[in-house]
Amino acid sequence: KFRESTSNTLDYVVNQAQLVAENLRNVTSYFDSAKQLVNGIPLPLDLGSNIDDAAKVRVITATDSLSKKAKENSRMIHKVIDGV
Repeated sequence: KFRESTSNTLDYVVNQAQLVAENLRNVTSYFDSAKQLVNGIPLPLDLGSNIDDAAKVRVITATDSLSKKAKENSRMIHKVIDGV
């Protein structure tokens, strides 16, 4: 029962992390949409480039890291649970 319960909890947490990662990936498309909205409108400091360069890259990096770490931690925890 312990193994099954722990495994189910772990799977839920990993699935939630993957859902968050997918939502963050969607955010990058929102940045693209925002950039399209500001195209042609004179804004100080080229806001379109700032949206693209600063925010989008950081979100993509965080998303990839979250997804990778969730999978790695899941594998490691499952090995420990299976060993116990």
